[in-house]
Amino acid sequence: MCDAYSLAELFTLQDIHNSSTTIGEIPKRFKELKITSLPVLKNNAFNGVEEIEKLILPNNLTKIENLALSNFTTSELTIPASVTQLGGWNVEKGVRNIKLANGSPFTYKDGCIIDTANKKLIVAINADKVPSNIKIVGEYAFLGNTKITELNTQGIHHICNRAFADCSNLTKVIIGDTTAVIECDAFYCCTKLNSVIFKEKVWWNVTEKTYDWKTTSFLPKNEKPDYNLSLFKNELKYKRIVKR
Repeated sequence: MCDAYSLAELFTLQDIHNSSTTIGEIPKRFKELKITSLPVLKNNAFNGVEEIEKLILPNNLTKIENLALSNFTTSELTIPASVTQLGGWNVEKGVRNIKLANGSPFTYKDGCIIDTANKKLIVAINADKVPSNIKIVGEYAFLGNTKITELNTQGIHHICNRAFADCSNLTKVIIGDTTAVIECDAFYCCTKLNSVIFKEKVWWNVTEKTYDWKTTSFLPKNEKPDYNLSLFKNELKYKRIVKR
């Protein structure tokens, strides 16, 4: 294990993993990793790293992209107050021990990190449900979560891309009448999902981005849950649905 490792401004993990040139060999485990200056922590920035006992992020960091904190563990990590954009990640295969610095725009509630101003759930650290008063479930918020078994979206307006992907124990989803947008692959690879119920029998637009946007429609049928389930697993794959 590397005892200490400091990344200077021009020598970042992003440089290594997002370029065609490999700059040295990155250890798989660190005792301490300190990033001295970095405005954006990109997705999969720590690709190949398995463990960082203590990760120190710089005070000029403003954005942590989706999946940037996936695929490695750490015993100590504080998100600086300078971070105003925070993406989701797979907690089951990534960072779980996390603190928010004083003055952070995010809060920790009911086992989740939340963007309070926008009522957006960023990531479920230790949760089996969506907390109350949440309007948006962000990208990858519950990715790989094994605790959630049922979901009622009543009160939620927007479910983002892969918000509940790979939730291996999710069996039932009830789409409340407040939910207006479900992004593509929101429930991707939820292998045990066997019941989808829409609270209202309303038409939705189904949009798919190929070379242009194509729109079709479908009518949820609550008396035929298999029909709705088929839509989620097949018809809506790589698509988003928007309530009229």
